[in-house]
Amino acid sequence: MKAKPIDLLETIPYIRHFALVDSAKDKCYTPWRILYDFEMIFVLDGELIVSEKGKESYSIKKYDIHIMPPNVWHTRRLPEKGYCRYYNVHFEFVAQNTVLPIIDVKNVYVNPCLDGVKEVEIDQVLSQRTYCVPKNVVIPRKTRIISPQEIIYCFETMTETYKQGDVFAEYRARGIFSYLIALVLGEAQESELKCSIEWIIEKFKTDCARATKKIDVEQFAEQYGYSYVYFRNQFKERTGVSPGAYAQNERLLLASRYLESRYYSITEIADMVGFDNVYHFSSVFKKKFGKSPSVFLKDKKQ
Repeated sequence: MKAKPIDLLETIPYIRHFALVDSAKDKCYTPWRILYDFEMIFVLDGELIVSEKGKESYSIKKYDIHIMPPNVWHTRRLPEKGYCRYYNVHFEFVAQNTVLPIIDVKNVYVNPCLDGVKEVEIDQVLSQRTYCVPKNVVIPRKTRIISPQEIIYCFETMTETYKQGDVFAEYRARGIFSYLIALVLGEAQESELKCSIEWIIEKFKTDCARATKKIDVEQFAEQYGYSYVYFRNQFKERTGVSPGAYAQNERLLLASRYLESRYYSITEIADMVGFDNVYHFSSVFKKKFGKSPSVFLKDKKQ
């Protein structure tokens, strides 16, 4: 297959296949094969393992977007006893006046997966085709979506659009998908920075300074692609305290400022900084400041 570089703005996306796949009811096995167009996967939940010939396998997890380009020998599977729910889109970048080849998605892509074959024979006709690839941007293989709400909305809107099935549905879906690609490419440009542990630690500190509720450290680490143990160890190595202790310290400092304002009751402040129990709040507050909230408040009044 030959790649033809073309300016992104001179292309429109052509969507060949769109589906929401759930391993609880759909078969998620993918044999060794090559693609004759691009395939985008957006993981809503769970995990998939991707293997490329001659390379180390890697996983795509919740809120990852994975774009497999044409002509790459690869396979995809669930981890042992795993689960995955994801959107799957086969598409390509089309230049004006381009004549697209006919790709029978069911026979070329879907049926080999359902039949459980180990390896799909290369289509000698399709393998000779030329496809367009944007020359002024890098198409990322894997991108962690930090704020997935807009991406999810795009996929959900496309789903509803295809359900309508009218003559304009495909046209509307292309418009939505064009916007989605722009979002993904924008995320990819910043992904290297946003996936660095230094950036994530600073982001955690910033969130702690602004938070009025307890932060779920494990969930925070996972949304940036790190395990809780790794994030905790890296955070403690750089700050001297665990992320949980750091977050609690910030909440107590915020509580002390609320007490100094003398505008809220101790019970209200405990709730405002994320403590469900005022007695527990008083206990940890005293441990940090050497005095209970009531004594702290009394001293400030003098």
